[in-house]
Amino acid sequence: MRIRLIVSAILLLVAIGATVVTINRLQTPVVGAVVGDQAPPFTLTKVGGGTLSLASLRGHPLLLNFMASWCGPCKAELPALQAAATMEKGVVDVVTIDLTFSEPGQAAPTALLAQNHIRFPVLLDQNGKTSYAYGVVDLPLTLAVNAQGVIVGELSKQASEQAFLTLMAKAQ
Repeated sequence: MRIRLIVSAILLLVAIGATVVTINRLQTPVVGAVVGDQAPPFTLTKVGGGTLSLASLRGHPLLLNFMASWCGPCKAELPALQAAATMEKGVVDVVTIDLTFSEPGQAAPTALLAQNHIRFPVLLDQNGKTSYAYGVVDLPLTLAVNAQGVIVGELSKQASEQAFLTLMAKAQ
């Protein structure tokens, strides 16, 4: 009888704890930009040197791709992203932001970019502030930003060349 009472009390405490955690998660505000928001500003270092800011890209449709060199799906989609960037060159700008902060000691993805013949700018989010501002949780993430700087579409998984082209059309 006493054991049943103890087990019942433990189960009740677990249920209460789970309820409190669920309520807290529901009340936690979503951090980051979503479709319909202005794209958060950034100025980041480019692989190879120099910097690039979102402000310098304003006035042109943009595909903004978040990736990491250790991410399998990110590496797998790079050729498709480059192919789409080549097809829409001069129409839609393509920029990748590498989350270098997520793996301490990780070098810039220079070899990976050379291997895939990447010709669009790759920026280094060395402190995580940019990916946090955009609410990046899973990789890869690609956002379409129109010429006015509004996020108009997203792909939150590994994408094909056609998926990138469809997303680029939303940005135009």
